[in-house]
Amino acid sequence: MLPVSVSRVSQPFADPGGYASRADKHGPAGHHTGLDFGARWPIPIAGRVVRSVTPGEVVISEHNPTMGHWVGVYNHEDDVLMTYWHLQKRSVALGEWVQVYAVLGRVGNTGNSTAAHLHVQANRGPSFDYHGHINPWPILNTYTGRQARRIFRSQRLHPRARR
Repeated sequence: MLPVSVSRVSQPFADPGGYASRADKHGPAGHHTGLDFGARWPIPIAGRVVRSVTPGEVVISEHNPTMGHWVGVYNHEDDVLMTYWHLQKRSVALGEWVQVYAVLGRVGNTGNSTAAHLHVQANRGPSFDYHGHINPWPILNTYTGRQARRIFRSQRLHPRARR
């Protein structure tokens, strides 16, 4: 399941380059640490809904100079933190439990970004670590869009999950 519909991968995982801003306390990574989803021409991506690709607890919902508005969903069962960067707006608060397909926010151009897009990054553990990223593709392929919508509608995934 993709976190944003009608999009394309505009920057692949592990693409060479220094992708952190000079102001970022974590420093440059030397390669792209996640997947960027951009517009599928001529359909714009700005303002499109961003959905969670995993169930879990919202452990990040804030703004910072590099990520802009960003949200992090930690899946306790798999020990994976999925982060969603450069959002125009966030729709979840710290401590909320969400399920797969829940709305997290809208695609934007905030933080260290030159155009509207969504950066999705995966890390092991509940805390964000700029250098501890893993390839998010296997996680994005956990559910099909149809499975995610069915789970979301049934609300059986986690007793504390909310829409």
